[in-house]
Amino acid sequence: CKNPSLRYTIRLMIIAVMLLVVYLSKSFYLFINFLGSFIFTYLEFLLPMVMYNKHFAGRMTRLRKMTNYFIIAIGTVLGSIGSYVSLVEIISYSYNEIGEIVA
Repeated sequence: CKNPSLRYTIRLMIIAVMLLVVYLSKSFYLFINFLGSFIFTYLEFLLPMVMYNKHFAGRMTRLRKMTNYFIIAIGTVLGSIGSYVSLVEIISYSYNEIGEIVA
């Protein structure tokens, strides 16, 4: 973005949204755990391997392809488990032992 005022406006809006999330969430660290599990799984496992496979499609050995697909599968499974556990913790954080909502 070459327009400095637009760039600063976008930055301010991002900061405002982050502050709103911090203010509204009962447990910010659980929210960050969920985001880390959900988003960084794709940034660390899926996107690099998919781009590597696409870029070197004709030059990879069969073993290299199988290894890459194995890494993608393991990363997806572990990231999904982490996202699920984080989501369950977020949902269960608001309830006490007898099921009443804690303010």
